[in-house]
Amino acid sequence: ALGVNAERALGQVGRHREIGQRQFLDQQGVEVFLQPCIDLVAAQLVESADPVQAGGTLTYDFVLINVGDSPTTLDPTPTSGEPLAFFDVFGNFAFVSRTSSNPAVTCLTNPATSPGANLLSDCFGNLLAGEGVTITITVTPAVAGTISATGTGDPVLLIDEFLETNNTASEATTIDP
Repeated sequence: ALGVNAERALGQVGRHREIGQRQFLDQQGVEVFLQPCIDLVAAQLVESADPVQAGGTLTYDFVLINVGDSPTTLDPTPTSGEPLAFFDVFGNFAFVSRTSSNPAVTCLTNPATSPGANLLSDCFGNLLAGEGVTITITVTPAVAGTISATGTGDPVLLIDEFLETNNTASEATTIDP
């Protein structure tokens, strides 16, 4: 977000560059250009409970938000090889369901998934500036041990982001007998 003086300056200048830059005057009257900014943030990865009984239900919610002022521009076609996110679950479990809160983001099972050992989800689509998605995966733990989940935004680094180090969230859950 722009500061108060920048917002006032934008109102005074009122012009935009064709290449997508925003132009305004700073406090000294110097013309300043802002580049469009995309920043995907793995805001949270939350488990439904910890510990969970084997045979019970375990749900993970992965929240990914574009906190930048510009939309992502990936090819949303699942065969494009341009995933917006990976959401992977590891451990001994049976897959129950996977949903996306945003109709613009679709998740598919990666062919490298090994049922009973992992679920690799490739999620395709785009997020507008300020828009987010919650991807929910529900599993049934099979045995005592640990199940872990990791969500990553821009997993193959196709987006030129403001900050690349805030794209991943992880969670481990204890499974009781």
